[in-house]
Amino acid sequence: MPAIPQPHPDAIALLRELSLGTHPAACLAVLGSVEEATSKDLEAATGLRQPHVSAALRSLEEKGWIRSRIEKRAGPGRPRHVYRLAKDLAAIVDEVHRSEAAKYEHVTRVAHRLTRFRVWEKARS
Repeated sequence: MPAIPQPHPDAIALLRELSLGTHPAACLAVLGSVEEATSKDLEAATGLRQPHVSAALRSLEEKGWIRSRIEKRAGPGRPRHVYRLAKDLAAIVDEVHRSEAAKYEHVTRVAHRLTRFRVWEKARS
């Protein structure tokens, strides 16, 4: 596999603003710019240590945003996992947007219900 480029810092920052967390955002930024990458590729491109990359990949895979396949080596050694996006970045951003909007609506409903209690009104004054 050719060397994986480092993700653009602005891409990571914008993904972090979507409440993704620093490590998942960095891995997602890399995977959004290449066809596929190994965890070693992601370590090199992001500067993250292996445990952080593994945790980030696990989180992204649980969300269904990436998928992995096992690639056997020609010679001795353990097979390696190769990762790629399961959805394009626009679909992922749309999914995050819908989720965050639902959270906001829930908080708004709860806040509205709380205003019916006098204790709430006294605490605000």
